[in-house]
Amino acid sequence: MTKKKTLEELVESKLKRVKELTEKKVEDKQVNSIVNQNLIKEAIENSIPLFKSPTKRSIILKTNPIETKTLCVTLSDIHIGKKNEVFNFDIFLNKLDILFDSLSKTIKEKHIAKLVVFGIGDWVDGQSIYPGHSNYICMNVAEQAIQGAKHFADVFYKLSLIVNEIEFIGVAGNHGRFGRKSEHTLTENFDYILYKIMEVHLKNINNIKFTISEDWKHFVKVGNLTFMAFHGDETAKGNPLANIPKAVAEWASMWRKMASGFDAAVCGHFHTPVLGIDVNGIEVFINGSFVDSDDYSEKQIRKSSRSGQITWIVQGNKIIDRNLIEL
Repeated sequence: MTKKKTLEELVESKLKRVKELTEKKVEDKQVNSIVNQNLIKEAIENSIPLFKSPTKRSIILKTNPIETKTLCVTLSDIHIGKKNEVFNFDIFLNKLDILFDSLSKTIKEKHIAKLVVFGIGDWVDGQSIYPGHSNYICMNVAEQAIQGAKHFADVFYKLSLIVNEIEFIGVAGNHGRFGRKSEHTLTENFDYILYKIMEVHLKNINNIKFTISEDWKHFVKVGNLTFMAFHGDETAKGNPLANIPKAVAEWASMWRKMASGFDAAVCGHFHTPVLGIDVNGIEVFINGSFVDSDDYSEKQIRKSSRSGQITWIVQGNKIIDRNLIEL
């Protein structure tokens, strides 16, 4: 009875909102978009189980702000739902365990006070990115987002028990897109949806902060440094060692004039991890993948995809302890 009443109230409020928007001469398409997005958002929030805030947390470090160490990890090109000779959902889960163990060990051994997670796209493998794509996935894209959010939320919850603060930065990739490239907004990207579901799972955990970008890029302050995070498909096709530094140099020049420069950049997309390219004083990190080998890397970059995710530590205005977590 309560559920029926709640649904009736929900529908009534939506109809009222539609009337208000219509009276303001908002286009029908925009009205439908707003209503549908709100209904979907509320349905998701009402159906997702939440992690409960712990009554007791592990010993949290008390650190001098000057000496505070922030561990950064780049998570991209995970391709949840992909199926080939070397990758499937069970292998993804095994690699996720390795990732958690490695981050947990680093946090404890390096006396890390804060963890910054750069989620920079292609967390889902998608469903119709290329002809015949549906033959190379083990679950549809919606299930990829739902299952991915659930399992990553569990990892971040466990990490929140051993570190003061977790900051998550989410940028969408090209595999999460719905429809043809540039046909829909980034908020309709399945990476974006995964991040949002994960945020709902963890909304009761007060030491985890989410920033989910609706742009192709995002700037974030870590210590005294500003990082530019983007997926990487914005650069020309080919070897990232040639194209990414050129693109970063041009962006740095453009935004420096606009008083919004950055000190370092991080991207993925190419499945080839590179620790720290210097581009006119800007350090650039290129992330690996969860997949050991695929046609994209072999054809486009002429290198095997390398399974690994990049980490580094920021202390003040310095980047130290660059590392690749082998998965």
